[in-house]
Amino acid sequence: MSANTRVTRASNKDTHPGMPDVDEDVLGRPVPKPRRTKAQIVAENATAAEKKSAKAEEVKSNNNKRAQLIERIATLEKEMRDDEQQAESEAAHPPAKKRTALVTKPPTGSKRMNTHSFRCGYY
Repeated sequence: MSANTRVTRASNKDTHPGMPDVDEDVLGRPVPKPRRTKAQIVAENATAAEKKSAKAEEVKSNNNKRAQLIERIATLEKEMRDDEQQAESEAAHPPAKKRTALVTKPPTGSKRMNTHSFRCGYY
């Protein structure tokens, strides 16, 4: 390994001298981020927990609203069905008509068909 590719951490520069951390302009690679402190980690975890609980409450409230809407729609549909049944039972229905026969009977008194009745449509 050449000396140009080695990078020494700032905390280690006095213990083992080598090539110190330099800007990314010099090496062409990014400088590592400093580590987070315990206080920063605790704060980030607390905010993440708050966001998660807020999201859970929002989902719960949305589910409650949705259940209420579904219940309201169900009651409206039931009312509509009841109204239709009541209207149908109270409706004035006309009396049933007798069906008329479409086929005419042969004239009474003659058993044979004569040509005149056949031509005129009496049969």
